Amino acid sequence: MGGPTPFTPPSPGSSVGWGVGWYVPTAPAPAPVLTDQNLEVGWYVDWMIYRCVKSCYGDLPCGGIANYWEETYDTAEECCSKNLSFQDECTP
Repeated sequence: MGGPTPFTPPSPGSSVGWGVGWYVPTAPAPAPVLTDQNLEVGWYVDWMIYRCVKSCYGDLPCGGIANYWEETYDTAEECCSKNLSFQDECTP
């Protein structure tokens, strides 16, 4: 009668690894696909400069992509009126 099957560790270069008593996958997750459609979502306030900037990459009025927690607006005017109405100018 045979005993239990002996442990065989994963081979070097395999896409699995072993942690402390449990299986740990080591293959990286695929990166999300970013397109212009899900990056440029309007205007938001850059509170470091107290200006409404566009959610896009490039020269001003782009201010980088808005973070998920930042409220975005369809127009610069809407962004300004709801957040920075106390300023004469609110876009760069």
